Amino acid sequence: MTYLYLLLRLFVAFINLSRFIGTPFCKKTTACDPITLLNDIYQRKFLRRFGITISLFFVCAFSTAQTNSLLNNSQSLTTALPSLQHFEENNFYAASESAKEKNERSGFQLTDFATCTANTSGNWNDASIWSCGHAPGAGDDVIIPNGTIVTITDNTSACQNITVSNNGSLIVNGSFNLDVNGDWTNNGSFDAGTGTVTFKGTPGTTAISGSSPTAFYNITIDKGNDVNSIVEANGSGAISNTGTLAINNGLFKMTTGSFQFGGNSGPTIPSTGGIWIAGANFNSGDYSISNNGLIRISAGTASFGMNTGNGIHTQNNGSFEEVHLAGPADFVFDGQIEI
Repeated sequence: MTYLYLLLRLFVAFINLSRFIGTPFCKKTTACDPITLLNDIYQRKFLRRFGITISLFFVCAFSTAQTNSLLNNSQSLTTALPSLQHFEENNFYAASESAKEKNERSGFQLTDFATCTANTSGNWNDASIWSCGHAPGAGDDVIIPNGTIVTITDNTSACQNITVSNNGSLIVNGSFNLDVNGDWTNNGSFDAGTGTVTFKGTPGTTAISGSSPTAFYNITIDKGNDVNSIVEANGSGAISNTGTLAINNGLFKMTTGSFQFGGNSGPTIPSTGGIWIAGANFNSGDYSISNNGLIRISAGTASFGMNTGNGIHTQNNGSFEEVHLAGPADFVFDGQIEI
């Protein structure tokens, strides 16, 4: 802008100069001869044209310089953009590759969850029997339809929700484990063998239900990370366990059925877990229980430690509640309660 201003001032100066050139020879008040008048006119025209030409020359030169500067800047920016893009792409791919490597190391795979229906009888880990084209994973819903028998033969079996339909059958062939991250519904038959069903998954409430009897061997409750995550047994068919009940995380609410801690030694209920007898029958076994979490009795029958010296030792961060919300509760105990 400063250069343009100076050029305009130069142009005005030339124009003003041209006005005064020749005035001493031919003033308006003096009569001029034709030759002098003609020279005066030519002088003015020449100077005006010269001034305009010089001004336009400098303006053009200035404009060209500015244009070249702009082009150079544009070229510099254009040169820089691929480098910036390359830098961003490298960072993006580096982060993506890093995440991919971490996922591969941890065994986590991004996949779509599916509903897997057994098309024919066979082993759980046999991809060919399932409608989803693969053995069910932790996020897949499983349906075992009428007339189909599915057998668990290893410890890799897992699902989200599982439904055993009428005349369908699920068998645990040995001491294997099945992870269930959602609801369990048994309207068919279930043979637990000497295996374990582990109820786990994200915080919330899930159910063990169905119209057919379900006799588990071992049950493990490992849901969420506190007693606000509930696995509730509430089926119309008789639900029970004949082996052990382990509480790792979450609250096992027993609304219907018959359950036991089992085993030969007393369990420890962690601060993130608990049991809630809400209508079912529960027998802890003849041993003492260490309670760091929650024991709640609101209905049903609860029997703890029938031998002398057995006790329920509720620690500082534990809680023992006997409440009557849904009807009478029978509490049978022949030892001591420490709260």
